[in-house]
Amino acid sequence: MKIIGKNSLASAVYHLLWILLPLGILVLLATAVWVGLEMHELFGQPNPVVLPVLAIVGLAWLCGICCCLLLWQLIGIFRRLKQGNCFAMENVEPLHRCAWCLWGIGFCFLGICVALFFGAGMQVVFTFFLSLLGAVAFLLLGAGVRVLSELYRRAVEYKLENDLTI
Repeated sequence: MKIIGKNSLASAVYHLLWILLPLGILVLLATAVWVGLEMHELFGQPNPVVLPVLAIVGLAWLCGICCCLLLWQLIGIFRRLKQGNCFAMENVEPLHRCAWCLWGIGFCFLGICVALFFGAGMQVVFTFFLSLLGAVAFLLLGAGVRVLSELYRRAVEYKLENDLTI
């Protein structure tokens, strides 16, 4: 099985990403409408849980925006891989932006942890620790992608330098 080029794994992932991006945008829009309708009912009642719920919903929505931006960056990278153009400087900056998206998702998860802790106390221990685990995972993944983007940049520079010497 080919990994890079036409009719390859990179091509299949590219098409899958084009399916996931519109679905992600539709989910974001649908949840915005649904949350707006649900919050309208909550604001009519005196309820101390409204602020943490708003924070969690807002951070989850921000997390979804970061996910859609991440998908958009990956579409650009996999388009170039599908074309067989893997060691190009055009792939370095999208990798760098992917790291920022992953860090954004990680910080959203940290914010959700804070909102869960102050909103519900330790009554939602399992959800709190899952959110904390997600935060750590996405922050570490963002750091790893950032390091890989720098390694990729150096590999492209070495390739260009090597092409000039031959």
